Amino acid sequence: MLSSSHRNNWNLKASVRELQRRCMKMCEERDALDLMLEERDKSADLEQEEFQKTFQEKEMALQQKLGQLEQHWRAKLERVMEERSEQEQRAKQEIQGLLLKLFKTEQLHQTQDAVLQNKQEKLAKAASNVLEPKRRMAMSREKYLEHHMKKAS
Repeated sequence: MLSSSHRNNWNLKASVRELQRRCMKMCEERDALDLMLEERDKSADLEQEEFQKTFQEKEMALQQKLGQLEQHWRAKLERVMEERSEQEQRAKQEIQGLLLKLFKTEQLHQTQDAVLQNKQEKLAKAASNVLEPKRRMAMSREKYLEHHMKKAS
């Protein structure tokens, strides 16, 4: 019985050693898996940080490009507005110049009309002064001829 107990004891010790060896192996595997998981988490964190950094850099580059484009278009719009304003000013000046010429032309026409009317009146008066004696003379001649015609008949 003692030898049987001794054998059982020895078997139990062998089983314990086997279980301890398996436990150690499992602990080593667990530690290796924990280490791999830790490395993977660190790698994921680094990738996340790098992605975040790249994203921020690209976002800043886009913001800068957008700012440049906005400045460019604002400057272009300002130039167009200035050119339009200058064109409006030139058009207003041209219109004012044309209106002034028109006003002067109208005044000139009115002056010329007055001068022409005055000349027509003077010509009519002069013609009347010249034609009146001739008309009288012609009437006198007609009366003279009429008178002589009556005598002769």
